[in-house]
Amino acid sequence: YNTSDGKYYLKRYSVTSQSSAVLHTNFEAYNIASGGSSASVYYDGLDFSNNSYSFGTMSTRAPYDRTEKTGLTGTVKTIVILPQD
Repeated sequence: YNTSDGKYYLKRYSVTSQSSAVLHTNFEAYNIASGGSSASVYYDGLDFSNNSYSFGTMSTRAPYDRTEKTGLTGTVKTIVILPQD
């Protein structure tokens, strides 16, 4: 959260170039995980531009496109319990 702007910024930091890039503005991320490729991440969070919760994939390379998933209201987390033999 940037107190000067009053906005959230989702940023990506590059260790090799020691610089950061803004992936999305006015977005509060709740969860971020590695995506299906090295150039994407799974995300979920609140988009303040339209006051809606969204989740999907986001590109970590310019132009930082976001693909929202629809039809569900949230993400599902599971626990697998294996029997002890």
